[in-house]
Amino acid sequence: MFSSRLILTLFLSILSMTAQATLEFDARYPLYTSDGTQYGFDQIHLALDKAFSFHQPVVIHIHGRGDEPLKSIEGKPFIGGATVPKIEKDYNVRVLLFNWDAHGFLFDRQKPLSHIPQAVESFKKVIENIKNYDLKDKKLILHAHSMGSIVVQTYILQNGWITDGKPLFSNVIFTEPDADNLNHSTWMDQIAKVENVFVTINNDDGVLDRSTDVRPPGVVALGLFPTEHLSKFSNYIDFTKLGDKENKITRAHEIFDKDEMKYQTHVCAVMQQIMTGQAPVLTDLDIDSLRSNYMKFKFEINKNDPCFKK
Repeated sequence: MFSSRLILTLFLSILSMTAQATLEFDARYPLYTSDGTQYGFDQIHLALDKAFSFHQPVVIHIHGRGDEPLKSIEGKPFIGGATVPKIEKDYNVRVLLFNWDAHGFLFDRQKPLSHIPQAVESFKKVIENIKNYDLKDKKLILHAHSMGSIVVQTYILQNGWITDGKPLFSNVIFTEPDADNLNHSTWMDQIAKVENVFVTINNDDGVLDRSTDVRPPGVVALGLFPTEHLSKFSNYIDFTKLGDKENKITRAHEIFDKDEMKYQTHVCAVMQQIMTGQAPVLTDLDIDSLRSNYMKFKFEINKNDPCFKK
């Protein structure tokens, strides 16, 4: 006879394997919701309708490297993730995950980069559907994280950012972008002339610091160090050395995760506004004397700030 504990263990294992099987990458489905529901290219408007039916801002989240969509929806042992439900809980928004084949071993960039052309074709179809969707009185935010920024970069370099002169999104934010810092203004200016664009920077990012392969000599990730030639129309927000003590290094790579903010109240306030489609109040940031669109957060910890209550 099998013990009840063994039967329960086998049952849970089967459920886990089933969930992982349904969350394997499938090129037919570019969008996923936090419950794992997948939407095909002919269902983009349906996905938007469903997301907006909750009467909340909607974030289109382009993930970075990893075993997706499993990593972003459910997370993985020792790796973390579960980004989609975290964003929904942190910001009281709905998330549509843009899924692309980003699987790579540890810090390997080469394999995910080889799938960028396919990702761009998928993203192009999603954008075309968004252009034909009625966004009146709705807040739609585009969030490209880490290597997800390369999907947007390549799309723009191939297609430009062509709209009818009006923004498609309430805000566009690149968090810790893994795109090359060299000449990034070439593509970023194109989108930032139309959209409200924000870029987060962390000189001590522990992931981008090791994301070095398949780059020209002397070139690093944009999220580590932007070049002197910034995008004139974008806003750069630097949270380097904003740990739980003043001037303490934080190696955070997912600064949009409120658990990574170390109760930095100014960081939380600005990210809350950007991620919910509002115009962020940047008056509490230190503005670079030579570059008016490059700002650093001021150090201030407040564990009781309502911004951190989920």
